[in-house]
Amino acid sequence: MLTEPSVGRLSFVEFQMPTLVEKPPNGDGWIHEIKYDGYRTQLILQQGAVQAFTRNGFDWTDRYSPIVRAAAELKAKRVIIDGEATVFGATGRPDFQALRRELGKAESTKLVFHAFDLLHLNGKDLRQLPLLKRKQALERLLKDAPPALVYVDHLEGHGPTVFEHACEMGLEGIVSKRADSPYRSGRQESWLKLKCIKSDNFPIVAFVEKLGARPPRIASLYLGRHDGNRIRYAGKAQSGYSLTDAREVRERLDPLIVDKSPLAEPIDKPKATWVQPVVEAEIQYSGTTDDGLLREAVFKGLRDDLSPPARAPLVRKTRPSNESSGVPRENILQLLPDAVVPSNQELISYWKTVAKKALVHLGRRPLKLVRHSHGVTFYHKGKLPEISDAVHQLRVQKREGGEGVRLWVDDFDGLLGLVKMGAVELHPWNATKERS
Repeated sequence: MLTEPSVGRLSFVEFQMPTLVEKPPNGDGWIHEIKYDGYRTQLILQQGAVQAFTRNGFDWTDRYSPIVRAAAELKAKRVIIDGEATVFGATGRPDFQALRRELGKAESTKLVFHAFDLLHLNGKDLRQLPLLKRKQALERLLKDAPPALVYVDHLEGHGPTVFEHACEMGLEGIVSKRADSPYRSGRQESWLKLKCIKSDNFPIVAFVEKLGARPPRIASLYLGRHDGNRIRYAGKAQSGYSLTDAREVRERLDPLIVDKSPLAEPIDKPKATWVQPVVEAEIQYSGTTDDGLLREAVFKGLRDDLSPPARAPLVRKTRPSNESSGVPRENILQLLPDAVVPSNQELISYWKTVAKKALVHLGRRPLKLVRHSHGVTFYHKGKLPEISDAVHQLRVQKREGGEGVRLWVDDFDGLLGLVKMGAVELHPWNATKERS
């Protein structure tokens, strides 16, 4: 039976989440729906107004304008609908990246809300009803709905066959649900998800910057995995980024930069720029290693629906500036916050030992420098500090246009001069100064 009418204002209901499994259930009592590659979304209609919420309860009403307008036309006064916001790409299948491009477009004709559950209708809480009863009520509600609202149909029984056909069609997978189950918030085994291609959401814990790129962009991401209240290292995603993606991700992560790794167990990643692990990425992968690291991880997109809004105030560690560290911001190409820095005396002793052999590979070659100054370690760019006479300068043409300066040395005194200016790593070009 339906519950008694609710008199309070409707508010966000925590989603019921499916459990990921390897094999589909077989037998009676299960129904199977297509798993759409999009953003899980909850629509709430009351007092003539509609709100749209993400999986983590963020209000995205302004980003889903076409869906919100369509829901406002429903012939109901109070409604809570569970579903997935999607956009179909050129292949005719849901396209995650295309969805992200459409968000916020007030007049988009591509945004579609695939509705698969009805939690509340006109003052009655439906969550205790069997799933099939809720779906029947949802289908009636959406019978004459605008095109932006689509009822998700289902198949009964034969789970393995349904899953096989879904994969043959190039779909993401299926969600199998107990036909008689009530709606229960949180992860439940009465809903099971099966994916044709492995993918999941992972918190971003660090990025590696593309050296010399302007505007700044990432080269790769380090990923974590939630383990209770801790985050453990899950691997690195080095591919899947368009140029736009790489710049967008870099901009999104910039206010989240911190000095220390957020991982429960530290790892040695000297090129990593660590960030607060609040932004999640959708990652496709082929499998995992014995120690839980992702194999062949490919970036699919940011999961903005699972992350705090970019405009929300976030505690951050600001990058060094003239006021905060003594190093001008324009001289920092990339921070290396976890670098282990030798003392000047250790460097001098080192160069005394290896200078003769090292200069065979370093001598007379333009150098990119990692410097340590005012407690900050970084790849240097731009204007140089005062240099000794034993350190030489070479003017070079930049790829992006204009001239730049590279330093070069040809003897032990030159190496000492680099130490005096805080150079702790030297990265030589393949070319010599004569051929650069």
